[in-house]
Amino acid sequence: KYKSDASLSYQKWGEISMYFEDYNQAIVLLSKSLSVDETDPQTFILLGYCYRELDQVKNAIYCFEKTISLNANSDEAHVQLGQLFWEKEDSTAIHYYKRAIAINPNNRDAYYNLGLVYHSIKELSKSRDAYHKIIEFGIKDSYFVEAHYNIAMILMDDYKEQHHHKNALNNYLI
Repeated sequence: KYKSDASLSYQKWGEISMYFEDYNQAIVLLSKSLSVDETDPQTFILLGYCYRELDQVKNAIYCFEKTISLNANSDEAHVQLGQLFWEKEDSTAIHYYKRAIAINPNNRDAYYNLGLVYHSIKELSKSRDAYHKIIEFGIKDSYFVEAHYNIAMILMDDYKEQHHHKNALNNYLI
């Protein structure tokens, strides 16, 4: 009982430090949590976020991979790995985003990032498909707006070849 309480206490204290953007202190506290219970995937996720904020990419990747080894169904860890790999312009990011979607078909963050990756590597139909999936969810938030905007940009890029200017304008206006 005391072991799990201590681990959770350090974890929550680490989260508070993260809230105040004291990532070095959070790393110390989250590491203490792991020294008590090294099997908590949530602590590794939080630690990964801290390392990411401090631009310690190798450590962040280790933490997100460790999260997946402890909980293969962590779509959050897959999305984070996708983002880290894409920041390095490594198309391995596609694998992680697809895996996140396979785990959680409602993960709009994964769809959005997948759309961005496909757009940047000029796989425009796949990019549009990812953005259309976000629109299908019907949640009218920033993802919804950005998906419409990005589809409009894709159609404008494709305008000269295919004359999609009306579709582009409609998506932009939405």
